[in-house]
Amino acid sequence: MTTKRVAERAGVSVGSLYQYFPTREAMLVAVAERHLTEMKAVVARTLESAPTMTLDELTRALVRAAIEAHATDPALHRRLMEEVPRVGRLAMLDDTRTELHALLVAFLATRDDLPHDHLALVVFMAITAVDALAHAAVVDRAEALRDPAFETKLADAVLRLLRG
Repeated sequence: MTTKRVAERAGVSVGSLYQYFPTREAMLVAVAERHLTEMKAVVARTLESAPTMTLDELTRALVRAAIEAHATDPALHRRLMEEVPRVGRLAMLDDTRTELHALLVAFLATRDDLPHDHLALVVFMAITAVDALAHAAVVDRAEALRDPAFETKLADAVLRLLRG
């Protein structure tokens, strides 16, 4: 990714681009932040309709949303995974994970269709598993992101974690 190529694709001059993004790294951070904001919004929208969903439906919807977010542009996602640590913005990723964890723990704690023993730990494990496997697919097997079996097996594993 170069500033010149981004400017060409956006249909603006390099000078105009630099008015908004002083460095290439600033552009990467902006893209990563937008992606994380979109992920949080997807989770929030899914949880809005969750009170009428079974635990199975909710889990599958959240796993599907995570996979779809990674599958939208695997090449871009792969690039962000490579570059964001280099620009020192890992705290941004950690903050998002922390927010999602707190949101899911608070929501799941209100449900009576799953055990609440070690709920925070189980949610941490589920988020980490989904994130790690989706990222691994982006890097090594992008076709898995479009394979219904990938989603089904991942959702089944998360359900086993949640149900104990």
